[in-house]
Amino acid sequence: LKNLHGEWDTLRSLLYYHMADGPNALSYAKQAVARLPGEHMSVRGLAIMLLGMSYQMIGDLQKSHAVTLAALKDKKTHHTTYHGRVLLTFCYTGNMETDLNRVIQAARQILSLGQEIDLPELIAHGYYFQGISHYESKVLEAADKYLAPVTEGFSMKNSHNFAYIAVAMALVYIASGLSNQAGEMVESVVDYAFRLQNTSLLQTAQTFQAELAIRQGNLSEAGQWMKTVNPDPLHVAYR
Repeated sequence: LKNLHGEWDTLRSLLYYHMADGPNALSYAKQAVARLPGEHMSVRGLAIMLLGMSYQMIGDLQKSHAVTLAALKDKKTHHTTYHGRVLLTFCYTGNMETDLNRVIQAARQILSLGQEIDLPELIAHGYYFQGISHYESKVLEAADKYLAPVTEGFSMKNSHNFAYIAVAMALVYIASGLSNQAGEMVESVVDYAFRLQNTSLLQTAQTFQAELAIRQGNLSEAGQWMKTVNPDPLHVAYR
């Protein structure tokens, strides 16, 4: 029963994190880590990740790093999903803090681990975080190199991943002057959202279509797209 409560605490922490409620996300992440045994590696890895991310959300980056580094010291968990998820903490917090070198270093390790244990979740994230970090650094060729493989396969296993990666790839195309390819990439997200009947994903894609039109100076088209978008804030998972 204690283990079940630990899994429940992990999910509640994730929910509060998506609601940008750092204190509650942190509280439930602490409870989850205390309750989950070491052999429950996958969910415990998520709980550790949420613990580090929640500390970052409330402004305690030092504690976030300390928690993550402490978890990485356990050599028995190396080469496992747990290890990959803990490493992902550095990607998420580093991205929020614009610490691109930290993100790239962690993403390299995640991609390597994902390929070693054949885990698409880690492979997709390893490619994604290297891609967006190179985009933010204006190294477009490298951004294309890491994002393109994921749009062709791994990301389709998760709608969130597909949305993030496709939009990031579209941004690379825009920066490279390839507006037609950018439009096609975003259109693929719209089609995917319709197939899944995923309204939050559809909202994200249509919002970016409006942004794409604005970037291209087509304000009339942007206005038409914005009429189709729900004015409520974007679903937190796609921000």
